[in-house]
Amino acid sequence: MRGPQAGPTANGAAANSAVTPLVKHVLSRELQLYFARVTEAISADQPELREAALGSIRSDPGLHQLVPYLVAWGAEQVSRAAID
Repeated sequence: MRGPQAGPTANGAAANSAVTPLVKHVLSRELQLYFARVTEAISADQPELREAALGSIRSDPGLHQLVPYLVAWGAEQVSRAAID
């Protein structure tokens, strides 16, 4: 019996390779700047700035392309904090 992570493959064997997206998107210059400023603000030691950045992320409906980048950045920050 296969586990929940196993996907359908030839001969019933579980795949050991990562799934790659079929479409790659390029972030606009505006989204790149937004990402840089938001991640900088979240990392800042100023609670007002951090709350403003998080509020912006919460309420802006046009950030769907940034979600994978924000998740990867957050995971990196958690990993880095765990090491320190």
